[in-house]
Amino acid sequence: MEDQKLVDKISSLGGFNRIDKKVRYVGETKFAFNSDSQLPNNYLEIGKRYNSFSFTNWVKVKLLEDTPISDEGYVDVECFYEKDDAYALKSNYFDQLPIDLLPIFSSFPGDLICLNLSSKQYGKVYYWDHEGPSGSDTFLIAHSFDEFVLKLEVEDEEETDSKPMGKITKVTMTKEFLDLLKKDGYGPKDDSNPK
Repeated sequence: MEDQKLVDKISSLGGFNRIDKKVRYVGETKFAFNSDSQLPNNYLEIGKRYNSFSFTNWVKVKLLEDTPISDEGYVDVECFYEKDDAYALKSNYFDQLPIDLLPIFSSFPGDLICLNLSSKQYGKVYYWDHEGPSGSDTFLIAHSFDEFVLKLEVEDEEETDSKPMGKITKVTMTKEFLDLLKKDGYGPKDDSNPK
């Protein structure tokens, strides 16, 4: 049974939306671990209780290390991934993400928050910068999953007003990307391109 402090903390963040669409496996599967028994119990229990979800409020967490990605030392926390979605997401980043990291949350803009499952760093939670140079792309957030959840904070209105959402004026997508979206049930329902 999960720790009630973690359940209370997640509830205090203002709610969440369950993610019903499962993450697709698109890459290879390379893991430094081989069973769910190697995952922290409270992580598994939170996944069973809530499934994958996104927070309804802007949520942040303070890093334990200085990082070039945040002047204030905070990073955004967006979606929680239960183990099956985490495994799928791991497979999608197989050629980028260090082998001993399992993504358990997403962050803005495309970065991941991961559990370290190596024997030396087991259970520690890291921020992975997807644009950072290999070997200098992870930053310690917490020494355990429980500590990580208890550090989560809701951002105040002044902080959320300065978020970059809405500042994108034009997005160009390739036909291949649109085809992938359509295949997964997203995007335009009909092809309006004349032949």
